[in-house]
Amino acid sequence: MIHHRDDSWAWYGWGTSLCWFADAIGDDADKTAAVCQELFRELGLNIVRYNIGGSPPTGAVGYRTGGAVPCCKTEDGGIDLRLDRRQLNVLRAARAVAPGLRVEAFVNSPPYFWTASGSSKGHGRRLRDNLRPDRVGDFAGFVADVVSELRQREGIDCAAVSPFNEPLSPMWVHPSNQQEGCYFSRGTADAVVRALRQRGGVPQVSVHEENSVLDALWRRCTSRQRGDRVAVHTYTVRNFRPAGLLSRVVAAFQDNAALRWALRRLTRGGELVVSEYAQSGHAGFAEHVLRDLRTLRPSAWMYWQGVEDAGSDWGLLHTPLVGATGGLPPLRDGKYYILRLFVRHLSAGMRMFAHEDGIAAWDPATGLMNHVFITHRETDVFGPCAVSTCPLAEPWRASEQAARVAEDDRVALPAGTLVGVSGDAQSLLTWR
Repeated sequence: MIHHRDDSWAWYGWGTSLCWFADAIGDDADKTAAVCQELFRELGLNIVRYNIGGSPPTGAVGYRTGGAVPCCKTEDGGIDLRLDRRQLNVLRAARAVAPGLRVEAFVNSPPYFWTASGSSKGHGRRLRDNLRPDRVGDFAGFVADVVSELRQREGIDCAAVSPFNEPLSPMWVHPSNQQEGCYFSRGTADAVVRALRQRGGVPQVSVHEENSVLDALWRRCTSRQRGDRVAVHTYTVRNFRPAGLLSRVVAAFQDNAALRWALRRLTRGGELVVSEYAQSGHAGFAEHVLRDLRTLRPSAWMYWQGVEDAGSDWGLLHTPLVGATGGLPPLRDGKYYILRLFVRHLSAGMRMFAHEDGIAAWDPATGLMNHVFITHRETDVFGPCAVSTCPLAEPWRASEQAARVAEDDRVALPAGTLVGVSGDAQSLLTWR
């Protein structure tokens, strides 16, 4: 069935970004503590993405809740992390419940005062560089300085930094856009990466951070600055306009098996991560995560915004981002339970293997070999092993604890179930 070590890859875990919820809830200690407990202890995420903000500390208008993260650059040219206290409050709380948390930094927009439009929302015209050409070096220095300040003031060593987010997107237009965002042409993006890598003390530099596999492949083929790793988002137009024949056709052009194979081929010998994905509802979520793992073979996989406002179905958790919760805990979305099964069975430090049914992971510390797959018909799993299940039709009914399957025994699983199997790597674990 599997496995050769030469076909495996290193895995360092699961994560989420602090956009945009952290700036919204960071002054509410109780809400912050509850959210961090759910994401970083109960769910077990071990990576968090910190957004280096580019918006005015006060007076930002026309943004979605939390979508204007304060810039830490002061008038005298220094860095004052206190300007971003709300996001930092959430980051500190996350590290308190998960001391080994891996922190990565990224940027949605350069500081608003270095942009052509004077706004962190984007240029006034579509597909135009908003970072002013004379500020490329200053911007790279700003990113490096924030990373350095996090190390000195907070004791946080950022493991990676990305100077942009979805730079090819046509959505970053001022004033209609409602969150931070910035278009970067190939030449400007290359210049930023080059300047950032020339700075001393900068951690691993992530490049591309494009919205789709197609955009990431285009950037990979045209960019002259390769960076230290490739980060990709795995959206298509159907995440935002799911209905209609045109959406299906465009989505197939944006993301298909050939594009994924080519992107992985072009990053061979280097590191690739899925640094962002999110979706409305939980239907198809497990299939999407498995497809990302099997076809792109990333070293990490991260959900976009772990917490969304009450009434939304895009987050892993839902809670009022503004105002009191009435003592109610965050509401878990179906995606939370699906992701929890992945996190429990595919842990940081394992060696990952793709196979025809799903993903396997070997834990060198315990000798266990775990498998995660989806049943497409009624399936038998044979012991000795432990089995966790998540019925995809109703993922909130996911098993809280794994069931033991004795040697020579079996458990029958219905079709449409996400399954995690754990057993001795020397044992013959099979299913049919």
